[in-house]
Amino acid sequence: DTIVLAAVYGPKAGTKKNENPERASIEVIWKPMFGPI
Repeated sequence: DTIVLAAVYGPKAGTKKNENPERASIEVIWKPMFGPI
């Protein structure tokens, strides 16, 4: 089974890493429920 939890925080400036002002950007943080990271 896969569970997805999404949230939007803002408005605030995004990170500059790989950011293109002409396109939307998202950041994904993945953490396993069990076991080492």
